[in-house]
Amino acid sequence: MRWALALLLVPASAAFAADCPWLNTATASGLLGGPATLHYDGASDAESGVCEFTRAAGKTVVADLRIEINAGHATRQSLIADPRLRDAHKKELRGIGNEAWAVPASGGGEWVIGRVRGTTFAVRARNGTDEKAAEAAALKAGELVAGNLF
Repeated sequence: MRWALALLLVPASAAFAADCPWLNTATASGLLGGPATLHYDGASDAESGVCEFTRAAGKTVVADLRIEINAGHATRQSLIADPRLRDAHKKELRGIGNEAWAVPASGGGEWVIGRVRGTTFAVRARNGTDEKAAEAAALKAGELVAGNLF
């Protein structure tokens, strides 16, 4: 009986290990407007890494959401040094992490870049030519990621 129970639990735990530690695939699918697939590249301790969610129509990617987490000793100065924050159109965001900014992404979409304690996060959303949808997805994902980092 114990072996049968153990065999049932192994596939379930393996499925959880494949998901993004900061945002699940179901939530990302909702933000991207349809079923998303995940590619996760990160440390086994889930303190740093990159999650890339994509929604495709056939072989064409129509929307994507990228989450970059860098655990360490981030300060305000090291965060501001991020070259993506040199854009003149950046907007300071209140209530997301210790500090965060929204900035247009080169190639379309929106970045939300911020810090929670000593960990930096960057979330980029793109949704075809729908910049408003990309901005909304980036802001919501930034809120969720920052909340999960606390």
